Amino acid sequence: MRLLRTVLTVPLALALALLAFVLVPAVPAQAGDTPGSYSNFSFDGVSGLSDVAYTITVTQDPGAQSQVYWSNQVSFTNGRGGYAGMQTNAGPDRLFLFSVWDATEYRVGSAGSFCQRFGGEGEGVSCRMWHTWTAGHSYRFHYRAEGDGWIGLTVTDTTSGASFKLGGIRVGADQLSPGSVSWVEYYRWSDARSSCASEPYSRARFDAPTGNNGTLRARISSTSESTCQDMVTVTNGGDHSVHTNGVGNSVMGPLTGVDGKCADVEGGSGTSGTPVVLYGCTGGANQTWVLAYDGTVRSKLFTCLDAGSGAATAATCTGSAGQKWTVQNGGLVNPSTGRCLDVEGGGSADGARLILYACHGGANQKWATPVRPSA
Repeated sequence: MRLLRTVLTVPLALALALLAFVLVPAVPAQAGDTPGSYSNFSFDGVSGLSDVAYTITVTQDPGAQSQVYWSNQVSFTNGRGGYAGMQTNAGPDRLFLFSVWDATEYRVGSAGSFCQRFGGEGEGVSCRMWHTWTAGHSYRFHYRAEGDGWIGLTVTDTTSGASFKLGGIRVGADQLSPGSVSWVEYYRWSDARSSCASEPYSRARFDAPTGNNGTLRARISSTSESTCQDMVTVTNGGDHSVHTNGVGNSVMGPLTGVDGKCADVEGGSGTSGTPVVLYGCTGGANQTWVLAYDGTVRSKLFTCLDAGSGAATAATCTGSAGQKWTVQNGGLVNPSTGRCLDVEGGGSADGARLILYACHGGANQKWATPVRPSA
């Protein structure tokens, strides 16, 4: 698990000390970079809190196949750190998590929750639950001291009123520190093929946390972006911040054509030059695309829709003329040729090749594309 990637390049103790103020400045985008954003919060006039509640509302879902994490990171008065939040997980199932570094003891929460130890960049315990959260609903993550060094984490959907407990973890302290950070992480950053153009648009609201049974409210001490800075905005609303990532890109989703079938990278191959065909929609990664800010149409397999040869393929992204597309009149047009993405022969059989063809507006040239929200 790697969180706060611009911070955790330093030793963990120092990283936790940094939570109360500005994160390390962002660096220029490069291969493996993905969007990311941060809001730092501080409770003034207190040295510790017995409970803290954070509320997250994802207002624009980035898509079922996306891999995005919205979270709140805290520290405890003994110097240990933890975080809790919600993820999309490259499929229909979604995950809530509560994790603490340098912990070993845990108590499982509500039915369906489970806890496990983790390693890698630090060791600790994570309590989790697979639960399909809903965009537009607000989820309150409530850390509460339970005595003898245990901290419990309960999630409440404040829109529906439903709640569940992820679990309890023994952190060895009975108070949370007054500084914290809420963040958005696109966790495909660990794949060097990721880029600012490959990741979908998302938007979320983080309410300023409340503490000590709602009697205190934190202030926003600072906000920042990591990489892909031109595609990330964090708006300070006083008692909340709004994080918009992947600006200029679409959400991640299918290209749906004739008879409701999808543009499919044949065989699920990431090899450059693989044919793109029409196929019954499965929701798989090889049928998932992002309309990028640079005019490319990017497969989740890290290739670009390319029609430079006249036949549509998924090819290494180069930004060439054959990889540029615009949405016009319900079709996908290659500006360099003025031709449209077309199902060869006008049919709709599984495996039918996609090609470039003179635009005529027929059903075999109509494509429903992933939504590209305004900033």
